[in-house]
Amino acid sequence: MKDYELLGRRGQLLAELFLQDLKPQHLLEVTTPRAAYDYFVGFKTKSGATVTIAVEVKATQHPVRDHFMLITTRSHLDTLTRSNLPVLIIAVDVKKNQLFFSWASDIDPHKSSELRNHCRINLPVKEANDATKAELLARIEAIGSEIASRDRANPA
Repeated sequence: MKDYELLGRRGQLLAELFLQDLKPQHLLEVTTPRAAYDYFVGFKTKSGATVTIAVEVKATQHPVRDHFMLITTRSHLDTLTRSNLPVLIIAVDVKKNQLFFSWASDIDPHKSSELRNHCRINLPVKEANDATKAELLARIEAIGSEIASRDRANPA
């Protein structure tokens, strides 16, 4: 395995442990090469809705503080920001075993800079800890409430 593959795999393993700690109903790793996402994760909410999110993992050996420099293609950025599923981006500092996250819906694609067919976005992130995990689960719960409200308004 090449160094960058080991870096990516380590990031994915740490992210998977983080996701498992959130007690999902299901956690599916995407194994298709060049897929837009790394995981699909489903949560059962208090309202009874199942919320599935897509997860993109980015591993780095550079320190991550309150921002992560996301470098990706324009088409991948469009996939992340225009998805019909909520997309969670997890940045992993593999040297310190620290995880940070942000939602793709918080990205302003107009604030990206272009460099040789790639976009650079200075993405604000939160470090994964007990408090931010609770915020993350609360946001998933809110998405579930929106789904339940829509279902009540439009019964089958």
